[in-house]
Amino acid sequence: MWASTSLSVARVLPLAPAVFDLVVIDEASQCDIPSALPLLVRARRALIIGDPNQLIHVSTLAPRVDRRLADRHGVARERWFEGRFEFSRRSLYDAAASAPDAEPLLLADHYRSHPDIIEFSNRAFYKGDLYVLTDPKDLLPSDEAAIRWIHVEGRAERPPGGSARNEREAQTACEEALRLIESLPEGKTLGIVTPFSRQADLIVTTLKRLIPEETIWQARRLTAATAHKFQGDERDVIVFSPVVSDGLPLRSQQWVAGNLNLLNVAVTRARSLLVVVGNSRVCGQGDGALPS
Repeated sequence: MWASTSLSVARVLPLAPAVFDLVVIDEASQCDIPSALPLLVRARRALIIGDPNQLIHVSTLAPRVDRRLADRHGVARERWFEGRFEFSRRSLYDAAASAPDAEPLLLADHYRSHPDIIEFSNRAFYKGDLYVLTDPKDLLPSDEAAIRWIHVEGRAERPPGGSARNEREAQTACEEALRLIESLPEGKTLGIVTPFSRQADLIVTTLKRLIPEETIWQARRLTAATAHKFQGDERDVIVFSPVVSDGLPLRSQQWVAGNLNLLNVAVTRARSLLVVVGNSRVCGQGDGALPS
C-alpha cells in the first residue's frame, strides 16, 4: 500500500497502466482533473471521495478560455464531454459523480463539530442527511453557545488590484482570538478564517503587531488564512471574519453569494466553538445568511 499526494507520484512510481488494483483519491472535490489522470492511469479501479459542498481547486483559467480551448480541439460538442471536464469549473469529484452510471454515496456520519455548529451546515448544505456522532468528551467544556456573533459596524473596501478587506472587523477578530486563546487548554488550537486573501493578510499583519510571533505561532496554536487554505483542516475554535459589510463592492458581494461553499468550509473547520465577527445586519440580508 502506498500513500502520496497527486503531485508526488511521478517522483516515486513509474507511469505504467494498472500498477495498482485500487487507487483511492481523497479530497477529490479539490482535485483538478488533469492532476488526477496520471493516478487513474496507474489504477485498475478507482474510488473517488469528496464533498461537492466544499471548495474546488483554484483555477486561473477563465471559463470562457476553457470553453474556447474545448471548441478549438473539437471536444466541446462531444456527448461524453458535455462540460464535465472543464478545468475551470469541474473537479475530479464532479467528473466522477456526473458519469452516466454513477451513484454517489453520501458519507453521512459526522464526528468533528459540536452539534450546534454542524447543524447549520446540515440544514443549509446537506438537506439534513448528516448523522451527528461527535463525542462531547472530545470538545471543550462550555456552558455557552457553540456559535456566537460579535457584531461589528466596520466598512468593507476593495483596494485596486486586490480582494476585499475590512479593517475594523480584522482588528476585532484578532482581539477576540487573543482573548480566547489565553483561556484555551494546552494543545488546543484556534484559527481565524476569512473568504478574502486581503483580509487574511490584514489579520496576519495585525496579529504580528499585537503579539510576538514566536510565542504562539510557532507552536501552531494560532493560524490565520483564507477558507481555501483551511480546507481539510480543523481547529478547536474558529473565528470567522466574513468581511461582508457596508461598502463591499457589488463584484465582491456577487463573488461571495456565488461561492457559498466558502461558508460551509469556514463554519465546519470549528470543532467546539465558532465565533463570527462581522456585520450581522448586512450578512443576514443575503441568501447565504450566516448562522445566528
